[in-house]
Amino acid sequence: MTKPTGARIVRRAPLYYAAGADLATDRPAHVRAGSGLACVGRRLAVVQDDANWLALVDPETLHVDALALPPGPGGVRLFGEDRGNKADKLDLEAAATLPDGRLLLVGSGSTPARCCWVVVDPASGTVDVQDQSSVYRQLAAMPGFCGAELNLEGAVVHAGRLYLAQRSNGRQLGPQPRRDALVWLPASVVDGAACDWTGVACHPLPSIGDLAGVRLTLTDLCTRGDELWFAAAAEDSPDAYHDGEVTGSAVGVWTVNSAVAVPITDAKGEVVPVKVEGIAWPPWLPGRCFVVVDHDSVEKPAELLELEVTWDS
Repeated sequence: MTKPTGARIVRRAPLYYAAGADLATDRPAHVRAGSGLACVGRRLAVVQDDANWLALVDPETLHVDALALPPGPGGVRLFGEDRGNKADKLDLEAAATLPDGRLLLVGSGSTPARCCWVVVDPASGTVDVQDQSSVYRQLAAMPGFCGAELNLEGAVVHAGRLYLAQRSNGRQLGPQPRRDALVWLPASVVDGAACDWTGVACHPLPSIGDLAGVRLTLTDLCTRGDELWFAAAAEDSPDAYHDGEVTGSAVGVWTVNSAVAVPITDAKGEVVPVKVEGIAWPPWLPGRCFVVVDHDSVEKPAELLELEVTWDS
């Protein structure tokens, strides 16, 4: 297993839509949140938990296009406490690229309204919103998977499997400890195939430590070759619904038996207090790792960071 030894920021850029704002479609001038990252074609797809917009970013030129998702109640596409409609958002927290080039966007499951998947075909613009309440009920009932409120924040498809990851920053439920965990399902479930849940197992993530006394919890998944990578954030949040103070983030590699993570730092080696919620290793840009930052502010654009990751093989 590759063992990362450092993750230094070498470039950071705020994300603004090339077409600017559009009041008619409820599109802001900037990407409001960065809650997940996935590769699509030769671009990066940024999913947003508070906006029904998918941002498509060229990681080299930083050109950002916007793909509209279906509007929510009242015909709006932006959600938050500033509008009084935070409870209406789909809370899309993860994105995974399907073998045929479509994108799967995954709701957190932290409320009944957030138990959905959205399948997007970037080539045609086709969008399919799926009620996946039955999947979320199975996950919430799985022994050892949560220990806290359900909060899916990672997804990736690899070798015919759909990997889903639980972020354990929610309120503790019952006596079992909160912990990040992974399950995998046949990727065919995205297109309606039946899933034999008797064969689905929970794989807890070993502890990856803390930053300034705040526990790191998983915020995204991706692959680099056959390796499973993750992003994690140290956020002192009271539950899966409210945001909290962030002391930093990390990236790392996960196997069934071990996990190694390193904090994201600046050029001086100091931990940067940002919340990273997405990670991607674009296969057409060997050796280049990108993460997306969510500032939890409707006024501040999400940022794309390029990292210089070092490791011992």
